[in-house]
Amino acid sequence: MSLTSLAQLLDLPVVSARVAAGRLEKKNVLSRVGPGLYANHMADPSLEQLASLLGPPSYLSLEWALAYHGISTQKPSEATCVTLGRPRRIQITLGTLSYFHLSKSLFFGFRKETVRPGIETWVAEPEKALLDWIYLRRRAGEAIALDELDHRPLRPAILKRYQQVFPSFVQKILTEEA
Repeated sequence: MSLTSLAQLLDLPVVSARVAAGRLEKKNVLSRVGPGLYANHMADPSLEQLASLLGPPSYLSLEWALAYHGISTQKPSEATCVTLGRPRRIQITLGTLSYFHLSKSLFFGFRKETVRPGIETWVAEPEKALLDWIYLRRRAGEAIALDELDHRPLRPAILKRYQQVFPSFVQKILTEEA
């Protein structure tokens, strides 16, 4: 919850809500999870919910989204996101959020999804998660092993349309592995 939300809930000015939040944090009722953002210990948010709040604008992609869509069977150890902002890693009590920078021209192909009952957040479409993963991992000098992925959830027409926006090395990796 934001300081503004807390102020409205407690019917206090934001300055007083900040003091109240500090006191509630000391009593272990709230935890600070970001600038002006607090988690209520009686109803902790999920790591996925915090992903778009702590690094806006952003969406879950890469390994996290590949596993979510059933393309990868490996469960990622952190929530991987792409953002228009600067790359960074945020360690919070719920886990780790990793943000990777993409240019505006590649910032598309995501939608709001219910990732668990009552939990909505922005997630890359399956095709976009794959393309983001290839693009960012190859730029980092990592090997790309497409043979370890299940391609059945991918929609060929959308993959073909989306890959046209990416640099040619991404398209080359996809055609060589096909």
